[in-house]
This record gives sequence, C-alpha cells and structure tokens, in this order.
Amino acid sequence: GAALIPAAESVGTLGRVIGVDLSEIMVQETAKELARLGLSSNIEVRQMDAEHLQFPDQSFDYVLCAFGIFFFPQLDRAMAEFRRVLKPNGRIVVTTWEKSWDEHWGWFDELVKTHLPPEPETSESAESASASQPVFDTPEGLNAILNEAGFANIEIVFEETDFVYATEEEHWSSLWSHGARVSLEKIEQANGADGLQRFKADVFTKTQSIKQTDGIHQLIPVLFALATKGDVS
Repeated sequence: GAALIPAAESVGTLGRVIGVDLSEIMVQETAKELARLGLSSNIEVRQMDAEHLQFPDQSFDYVLCAFGIFFFPQLDRAMAEFRRVLKPNGRIVVTTWEKSWDEHWGWFDELVKTHLPPEPETSESAESASASQPVFDTPEGLNAILNEAGFANIEIVFEETDFVYATEEEHWSSLWSHGARVSLEKIEQANGADGLQRFKADVFTKTQSIKQTDGIHQLIPVLFALATKGDVS
C-alpha cells in the first residue's frame, strides 16, 4: 500500500487504482489497512502474478512498481506485461535502491554473513552468466531495462532521504519492516533465538559506534525511473 494509497489520493474519487501482490496474505493485510483508513471506495487489491497480469490490453494510464522489479524471476516477462496493460502514451514509474546504499550500509550485509553458514562457491560459468544480468542500482542500468522493454522518453531521478532513529531498539524494529527481515529470519532459522540475539547485539554495537547526538542516521538513496509506452507499431 505504500504506493497504492498515495496513488488513490492522487486520482481522487473519479479515478480508480488497483494494487496487486503475489502474496495472498499481503493482499489481505492491505485490504484491512484500506478499510481501517476508509479508502476502499476507489481502491481494489488483488492477488496476482505481475508476470501474468489478468487485465485486458491498454487498461491503465499508469503502472507503478515500487521496489519490486528486482524480485521478478522473468524480468522481461513482467516488463512486457506492464507495457501491454498500459494505454498508448501511458506512463510507467519504477523505483529501486541506488548503488550508494552499499557504501552507507554494506556493513549490515557483511555482518549478516558472519552469522550464517558460508554460501556454496559460485561456479565460473555462473559468474560469467551473472555478468549479463540486469543492473538495477544505476541510472544506466535502469535506462537499459526500460529501453529494452520498449519504453520511450525515459527519465531517471535520484533522491536521498535521511532517516533518523532515536535509539538502537527503534532502528532494530525498523529492520523487520523491509527486506532486511529476510536476513533476520535466516539467522534465526540457522542459529535459533539465541543466535538472533547475538546478531542483534552485534548490530547494536555497530549502530552505537555511528550514532550521532540526535540518533542513528540512515541514508536511503533511491532511483525513480519514469517512461512512456509510446507508439505501438
């Protein structure tokens, strides 16, 4: 609902917004939140695979994909579906993390590695294949993805926001609200509750070392990509 609700507010009562998610539970939770906010009149949520959208051609003026394109097993299929359901000259907007994220918070991923069993070594052939994988965290990479999908008038915008957490516990709680949760769950599964507590203690040690007088600062660098469907020739 992070993109869904602002989109509904933008189009107003005369517009209509549909949100889709692969997870039925996420759809249910979003529907509950919409009902709680009293915003269900022009919003609908459906369980659906974005690589196989169940909508007719040229159904939408806009397609929004917030921090999702790097999860698709078949990115080309998803992008083709986004383009298919857009009306002529319809707009697509996608967001991804920008590469400087690793500069600010690479320590977290490195710390996770010390609390998990080592991953199997990657074969040379797999490494060479990865070289041709799409790049999501640079303007050039995002431009290439949209261009290859047939979109035009591509514009990439960079924005960075500084989140400040007053305490180590507040920052720790935030980790459970986004993609970092996957790492936390893996550590707990591998090492149990005690292992997760040891990891938490290490995170606290690190965040205490970078904490400023007003709290723990976390820079969030984001790329926004905007493009047009263009001609359907």
